[in-house]
Amino acid sequence: MASAEPVARKHGCGAHEASKGPRVDRDTEERMPTAWNTTATWVRIGFAALAAAHGAIWWRALAWWPQLPEQIPIHFNAAGEPDRWAERSVVAWFFAPALMVALSLFIGGIARWIDRLATHTPGMLNIPRKDLFLRLSPAARCEVVLPTRSLLVWVLVGVNLLGLTIVEGMGRVAVVGEATVSILPVVAFVAFAGALCFVSVRSTSRAVERLAKVEGLE
Repeated sequence: MASAEPVARKHGCGAHEASKGPRVDRDTEERMPTAWNTTATWVRIGFAALAAAHGAIWWRALAWWPQLPEQIPIHFNAAGEPDRWAERSVVAWFFAPALMVALSLFIGGIARWIDRLATHTPGMLNIPRKDLFLRLSPAARCEVVLPTRSLLVWVLVGVNLLGLTIVEGMGRVAVVGEATVSILPVVAFVAFAGALCFVSVRSTSRAVERLAKVEGLE
């Protein structure tokens, strides 16, 4: 019977706590590196896409800045029509890009440290089959939260792409004189986030059940 510690230590997944927890079946240990490597690849791609989206947002915001008139739109109604205006200022114009940075730091931080939560304080996580999840070994709990980590990163990518369309729309309304911005990016984001949530919940639930069987919990 193999200990969870080598896997946990290799992937930075609460090795100290894992060494104190239940021992994990060898099948679990053998599968976890593959799961970790696959998810790590998607997370790296997600963070690269996130960095590209941030760069695009600030590039477009800076490109529009010298052209802005004295009044700029800062809010749009459900039809995409500007319904609130403000005087041209650094705060008013760069609020949206700054907000994207703040959201990325906050949610990205959660994605970065979710393994520690799974190991140290698993009760704080809202996981399908939570009663069964809490009985899993620390190493197995880390595998269970892999889909959630990917979900957080890719939702952030979607949020920032939506922010890019908002900044571009604000610029076109203010400078070009367009009457509205398209609401299609909002619809696309809602559909994208909903699909990600569905896949993440389904994958997490299956992981809990699979690992519970491997560890002999059901």
